[in-house]
Amino acid sequence: SGHAYQPAGVVMRSMGGPAAKPNRFRSLASSVRRLAVSTGASVDELKVSKNLDFVCDDDTATCEVKVVPPKKKRERLVCRIDDRWVDLTGWRNAHPAGTHWIDLYDKADATEVMHGFHSGEAMKMLSRLPAARPEDIPSEEECPAPTKATYAFRELRKKLEEDGWFKRNAVGE
Repeated sequence: SGHAYQPAGVVMRSMGGPAAKPNRFRSLASSVRRLAVSTGASVDELKVSKNLDFVCDDDTATCEVKVVPPKKKRERLVCRIDDRWVDLTGWRNAHPAGTHWIDLYDKADATEVMHGFHSGEAMKMLSRLPAARPEDIPSEEECPAPTKATYAFRELRKKLEEDGWFKRNAVGE
């Protein structure tokens, strides 16, 4: 309908070339003056910030200043695997079994599920996952460290794997 959204500080240009449309800037100045009048501030007191957008209508050559809420910072999806915190944010949508499985282990220990449900090839991919940033790692209160019993279970599982107990046998299955 002829509406264009321009971030504050962006030079508006016509579609036909690099020349700016002077009437748009006059209209923009009028809109800023109207904003100053409606808020009781002087034009000098009005400061353009990153959370303001100018909504311009090409048909009427007018602009309004609208407050835009700041963008949410994207939270990182992190989990602990073998005592290493990894960032799964980029891998989430590519996970073959779906995003819901990764979401389940956000800010939690996923060691047992990784070893229990993933192939050797998938386990090799772990080293390629990026480490979680320190500020994204949950506190000890949010995600307690594994217990001595958990570490004992992991050692037993590792020994059984080395002894061949988890190797697939198509004939015997």
